[in-house]
Amino acid sequence: MTTIAIINNKGGAGKTAATQYLGWCMAEDGMHVTLIDADGQANLTQNLGVDTRNDSSPRLPDALDGSVVHRYGLPHWPAGLSLIGSDHRLDDTASEMNIRPIRMTRLASLIGQEFDPMEIVIIDTPPNIGTLVYAALMAADYVIIPAQPVGESIAGARRMFPLLGEIHNEMGRAPKPLGIIAAHVQHQNIAHQPGM
Repeated sequence: MTTIAIINNKGGAGKTAATQYLGWCMAEDGMHVTLIDADGQANLTQNLGVDTRNDSSPRLPDALDGSVVHRYGLPHWPAGLSLIGSDHRLDDTASEMNIRPIRMTRLASLIGQEFDPMEIVIIDTPPNIGTLVYAALMAADYVIIPAQPVGESIAGARRMFPLLGEIHNEMGRAPKPLGIIAAHVQHQNIAHQPGM
């Protein structure tokens, strides 16, 4: 099993789009991929067509509390793609993890127990360096850092590398960076041209 966390503490950096398109492409290439929406804003869940207001299926907050793990799969998705969705309750789960830090390992345990060894898991994370990001990094083998070609987003990407070093110092291991994805590139914008 391979687990990839998509991280950048800057909002709007392209994490959700990177998670969605990377997972979609891998599934269309015949891989078995599960996306995990680890952001309480649930943008990935909603982007993939799940109505979080009217759908009462269990989502990530339930799975982290020990309930059944429900994977969404919709007819217009590639056959190998599924989703563990999110909703606003995940923010309460994060607050509980802050009070009881041992619960930060629940995401790693969930992935270790519920996923096929040949599966690829991609985790969309919130735009901060908080509990859910730490939980995702503790569960991940690799990280991908999306960034817009603008100062704040690039600075956010740079801040991820010391964070990985901190995790390595604390745990003796850290996910390996696979690279930085340039998101929201406008080819007609001279500031976005290579070498600028």
